[in-house]
Amino acid sequence: MFLSKPLFSATALASLFSLSAIAGANQQNITLTGAISTVSCEVVLNGGSSTLNVGTFPSDSFVTAGTQVGETPLYISLNGCDAASTTNQGALYVQGMVANGSNNIFVNQMSNSVGFMLTDAANKVVINNQAIPLDVKTGNNTYRLTTGMGSMTPSPANGIYSAPIVVAYISD
Repeated sequence: MFLSKPLFSATALASLFSLSAIAGANQQNITLTGAISTVSCEVVLNGGSSTLNVGTFPSDSFVTAGTQVGETPLYISLNGCDAASTTNQGALYVQGMVANGSNNIFVNQMSNSVGFMLTDAANKVVINNQAIPLDVKTGNNTYRLTTGMGSMTPSPANGIYSAPIVVAYISD
């Protein structure tokens, strides 16, 4: 069966409107990220495991808002770093969604007031997308961040929380 040109155009246009209506109800936004670096280190977190359980804490452990509760190590390996690693300054960056009004409580929804905090080797709180300078050598390197939970309010609600983060090594 052949459709005339006007009928074919009308049918195609109707199909596009139908797909647009369906897509409008079934869509999601995504943020794409990437990096460019002169150093070629492979970043491996937590021995390659995609989950780190930082523990279970009583609600009354959260006495002061914005204070990390718990100290679970998050090991970061930079493997196969090339010679450029010794001559270029580099830094770790932790990126993720943070709670409204916070730059260091990583959450899975900005409206959440409970999430996760990290500290570096100098016990300094890790800020979202802020450089953590490292001394990297050729070959394999291991570093450690300390993770725990944090809350924007004292005595947060009971629940199970999670937060995706990205840890990247970028050199100058």
